[in-house]
Amino acid sequence: MKKFLCFIVVLCLIIQGNIIAVQAAPTVKKTSIVSVKQVGKQSIKIGWKRVSGAKGYVLQYKKSGEQWKKKNTTKTSGTVSGLEKGMTYQFRVCAYKNVNGVKKYGKYSVIKKKAVHMYLLQILCTVLCQFWYIWCWR
Repeated sequence: MKKFLCFIVVLCLIIQGNIIAVQAAPTVKKTSIVSVKQVGKQSIKIGWKRVSGAKGYVLQYKKSGEQWKKKNTTKTSGTVSGLEKGMTYQFRVCAYKNVNGVKKYGKYSVIKKKAVHMYLLQILCTVLCQFWYIWCWR
């Protein structure tokens, strides 16, 4: 009986034209990483595509087996510093919008990996110092 009454009420509202359109919550598109470059001894710069209407981005990074660390930014690039040499890091990004005071997040980008390399000069100095140390103490 309740279903029938609800049907009648909805039918009457449709006839009168008083139905309020229900809008879907706005969605945030997925971004994609376009560049991952080492810019210093222990720093990597990540760039990604702009998402229209996004108020900001969340850049996440981690080493294998560890939890994600995050940085918030409003730009389409970010630099992560203080990374360990010789380690490989994973990076991902997502965009967000503010909807009625609440952050609505999009899906994360495809994960990109990048190893933090030692500079050639550092490697050369390390090898020469070790060789010199061994040669002096023979």
